[in-house]
Amino acid sequence: MKASADVPLNRNASFLKLWGGQSVALLGSKVSQLALPLVAIYTLDASPSMVGLIGTATFLPYLLFALWAGAWIDRRRRLPIMITTDVVRGVVLLGILGLAVTGTLTMWIMLGLVFVFSTCSVLFELCYYSFVPSIVPSRDLVAANSRLQASDSVAEVGGPGLGGVLVQLLTAPFALVAQMISFVVSAVTLASIRDREPQPEPPAGGAPPIMAQIRQGLVTVVRAPLLRTLVVSAALYNFFANWVMALFPVFAVRALDLNAATIGLIRSCGAIGGVLGAVAAGRLIARLGIGSSYLASIVLPFVAFVVIAVTPANTAFTVVVLTLAFAASGFLVVSNVVAISVRQTITPTDLLGRMNATYKFISYGVIALGTFAGGVVGDLLSLRAGMIIGAVGLVLNVLWILASPLRPMRELPEPVDETPASGPEAGADQETPPSREVVGDAPAGRG
Repeated sequence: MKASADVPLNRNASFLKLWGGQSVALLGSKVSQLALPLVAIYTLDASPSMVGLIGTATFLPYLLFALWAGAWIDRRRRLPIMITTDVVRGVVLLGILGLAVTGTLTMWIMLGLVFVFSTCSVLFELCYYSFVPSIVPSRDLVAANSRLQASDSVAEVGGPGLGGVLVQLLTAPFALVAQMISFVVSAVTLASIRDREPQPEPPAGGAPPIMAQIRQGLVTVVRAPLLRTLVVSAALYNFFANWVMALFPVFAVRALDLNAATIGLIRSCGAIGGVLGAVAAGRLIARLGIGSSYLASIVLPFVAFVVIAVTPANTAFTVVVLTLAFAASGFLVVSNVVAISVRQTITPTDLLGRMNATYKFISYGVIALGTFAGGVVGDLLSLRAGMIIGAVGLVLNVLWILASPLRPMRELPEPVDETPASGPEAGADQETPPSREVVGDAPAGRG
């Protein structure tokens, strides 16, 4: 459908609307990430375990619904789903606000509403990553994804601080109004996109059973060398990075004797590094190539996490070292730009939803395992030992990429528009031309 195919990205009205709306929505989402737990704490006097359940309710839909949602999305137009989920999420937040104000909100009702909210977020994200290639030509995907990642990093810098101010001024429930407004902006900008998104054509002989469609998504990721490389890389990073980050707050307080304000300042430097990485991504990829850029952007976080783990306590340089290390870790965003661009380029349009669903199911699914493993090792050995083991574990990701077909690639592969019609698994094991290149992404930075 690309009515914008011959228009430069800076004049691509559809992309500019998407980018503008999502920049506002991302800022709002960072506010609600802080405000929702505080609603439970201040309004419901929630215990730590109950606050932890909010995190579970937020993450669980990725494991329960992502694979099914991907198959469902691939048979439908994505734009209407994105608009609908924006509206539903806004209504859910309005419900939490209304119940909190009237004193009728309970913890179980809140958990249910958060679960619905996160389920809509799963649908939106899968549509979002699959929709971008329909309005942006393949030649502009790296630039477009760099801008989208930059918006996310900017939101990481300003969102938590804005959320804290709003909670302080308005109370936690009313701070959710910022996210509601951002959903309105997102829905309006999406609705204003004029490029016509065609209805996906049903396959000859009718749609296969849902499990067959899910299997096709799994097979697509597992059999395609580049997709397999990227999803394993994302899983390795997410497992060990979340291992380390699960221990870091306790490590910072008890081993390094840092206060909360200092910890927050240090963490924000990672987001600033992400902004710089997103801004530099296009030039870095053009200069080094896809494979080398990806490798460099995962080596930096590996080194940064090792430095964080071995930083001594109570020295004049502790805060400086940690700040620089977190800033370096933010350059992981370059690998996100590469990975998303490659996935969008080499995956047939009618498989994008299932590919992204499988990718997130695997790369997000290991997060719970990583945080659990980090906590157990930290308890059994020591906080510093747990930090060091988790940080060193990231070298496995570096070794994986060094041995992968991604490493020598310099350019994005040729775009694939449709699944070959040879069967339900056609295109699942298509090799990417060896003269071209690729990249990857994950939640403590990639996903």
